[in-house]
Amino acid sequence: MKLFAAFFFLLYASQDSLTVKLEVQEGAPSVLLPCHYSKVLEEIVTVKWSRYDLNPDIVHLRREGDDLREQNQQFRGRTSMRPDALDSLDFSLTLKDLQLPDSGVYICSMIDETEEEMLADVRLHVKASQDSLTTKVEVWEGAQSVVLPCHYSGELKGTVTVKWNRYDLIPNTVHRRQERDDLREQNQQFRGRTSLRRDAAASGDFSITLREPQLPDSGVYICWITDETEEIKRSDIQLSVREIFPTWSKVLLALLVLLSVSGGLLFHFRHYFISD
Repeated sequence: MKLFAAFFFLLYASQDSLTVKLEVQEGAPSVLLPCHYSKVLEEIVTVKWSRYDLNPDIVHLRREGDDLREQNQQFRGRTSMRPDALDSLDFSLTLKDLQLPDSGVYICSMIDETEEEMLADVRLHVKASQDSLTTKVEVWEGAQSVVLPCHYSGELKGTVTVKWNRYDLIPNTVHRRQERDDLREQNQQFRGRTSLRRDAAASGDFSITLREPQLPDSGVYICWITDETEEIKRSDIQLSVREIFPTWSKVLLALLVLLSVSGGLLFHFRHYFISD
């Protein structure tokens, strides 16, 4: 229903709406998503930036001031608008510290007392940095465990937090530790199956162990390390969990079993067919 509503809204969007394509490098300090309004505002309105492929879909909301209570946590602390946006009619959004999951279609819309009007459709593509570490890991379904590597050799100051995320899941937290494990927001798919080294912060080895890998565990896992000065992205891990017996082999095995049983029955009752 939500996807249908989004499609209906885009279909009947204002003819004055602006479509923009932007491409930026992963790790860039910021990017500006443009959105302007050319008419006179006769009342206080709400400006909304959304991404319909996310849940919640709010990227940024501005009424008389910023209202980020329903903002998707992926953008927490990374979005801003001009303080005089409603006066200047420049509703452009600044997105900081660009990450690969930021790629998507951003919708700028204006809401008054009667309707919501789409003003801009911005298609953002974040290109992978050559400096980023991408690792592919393959494991068989049902294996005892698999280790997703993440290491940091630099100096970390103060309290250290390590986060493992998968942005295609809701909630997207795979594992989080700050002094001790904090799994309150962990996706239940991983409940009881993840662990880090006890001395992770001291050793600089923030690798995560995932026990009993399953087919739905396939995906891109991102390791983040945060101290009192900055947040550091260390690795993208592309995990592929392979079936021991693919679907086609299971179907073939079932057919062979069926043929064997049928052949056995025919052989056993052959004298009835011969006598008839």
